[in-house]
Amino acid sequence: MPLGLGAVHAAGGPPASECADGRTEEQGDSDGRLLSQAAERAGGLPPLPGRRQRAPHLDAGGERGVVATNAPLPGRRYAGLHHRERPRGAPRPAIHRGVSAGRRIAYLSLETPKPGQASDTHVGEIAGELRRLGYAVELFATRRGGASGSSSYAARLADYARVQIALARRLPRFDVVYVRSHFAALPTAMMASLRGVPVVHEVNGKPNDVEVTYPALRRFAPLFRRLYRLQYRRAAALVAVTEGLMDWARTFAGHDRVLLVTNGANTDLFRPDGPAASMERHVVVFVGGLVAWHGIDTMLAALGEDDWPDEVDLLVVGDGVERDKIERCASTKLRWLGRRPYDEIPSLLRAATAALCVIENPGGRSSSGVAPLKLFEAMACGVPVIVSDLPFQADIVRARETGLVVPPGDPKALARAVASLVGRPEEAARLGRNGADYVARKASWRMRAEQLDALFEGLPQARGRWSGSS
Repeated sequence: MPLGLGAVHAAGGPPASECADGRTEEQGDSDGRLLSQAAERAGGLPPLPGRRQRAPHLDAGGERGVVATNAPLPGRRYAGLHHRERPRGAPRPAIHRGVSAGRRIAYLSLETPKPGQASDTHVGEIAGELRRLGYAVELFATRRGGASGSSSYAARLADYARVQIALARRLPRFDVVYVRSHFAALPTAMMASLRGVPVVHEVNGKPNDVEVTYPALRRFAPLFRRLYRLQYRRAAALVAVTEGLMDWARTFAGHDRVLLVTNGANTDLFRPDGPAASMERHVVVFVGGLVAWHGIDTMLAALGEDDWPDEVDLLVVGDGVERDKIERCASTKLRWLGRRPYDEIPSLLRAATAALCVIENPGGRSSSGVAPLKLFEAMACGVPVIVSDLPFQADIVRARETGLVVPPGDPKALARAVASLVGRPEEAARLGRNGADYVARKASWRMRAEQLDALFEGLPQARGRWSGSS
């Protein structure tokens, strides 16, 4: 639905209960060269020392269990998890009934996948694409938590326990457990190991992400590192979303069972030829969580620079723990929409002159590379991007010529980059076309699911358990 900005105030947004949260998880993708390297590495994983092999297993009658913890109401549109609506006019994806048909995956996410957040998008898109490949994917996810959540730590711990107890009761039904990496997932990792069910951890960041997001938990950092290491060492495989994280995970876990499977975009929804929201002025857009490493201060400071074009507004879509900075900003060039539903984001992106991914590096949390979902979604819509000079996202933008690169935390450089794209519309359009072409060919979620399919087929334990299940 087209969205005029005349009625949107600079220091306010819609109530948090109305719509989806901004994206908060920001790690992962690389160029096609890195994908080809990952494919080569996927040819075979070293076996787990001391891990007993499990016999083939299937439930009698092929019974599939109930969807876990936060399943949506029947028929409800729930962006990212289940019942995702296809864009109007888009073809219905084919359901492949190949060698993976009937195999069961338990997908554990202790990071609450709230609609609109990157975690929700990642979980939902991967689960959906694996189902199209023929897998039976069952989600076990918490209801509390997240960087913008208000639940107490005690309530979150109770939620972690509840979800993992539910998974433990159903564990014998599954052929593999796929974990969105989390320090509190150790009980599931241990139970799966005892039962011989292979566990794959998706690594989206380093352990210090917890203390960057929640400074009050900094004193527990050594404990978090130990919990992560215990899980990673016994994993059947680790899936890292950047090459830097892949190298770090090898050293941290002490083994080579680490593969690169990066982030992507839903190319049915995010594409350059869809409708654009109605805007009264030129805008550059930031879509994401209002968190410490997303460059909120830098973007707001850029609005006050002399180089920022008078005719351009900054459109912020999202919410989070740093929303007070948005609320206190007095600039008339700021427009804050708060949380918006996932399927509204493409039209907002298409209306923008550029999209911002000016991630920063507090505590070294981005040193292993970043390539946020917002980057892929903006490029998929044909919008040029302005990114901070951090590994992976800057590499892609330079190599594929999809936008401009600025130093992290530099408001003046950001303002100049915005002015450059506004003043050169033909060049901006060329950069946008390059981005859309790259994502369509190299970075769809379907491609990511196919990489995981190859990984699951190659797991030593999976080969033993699945030999008679096709």
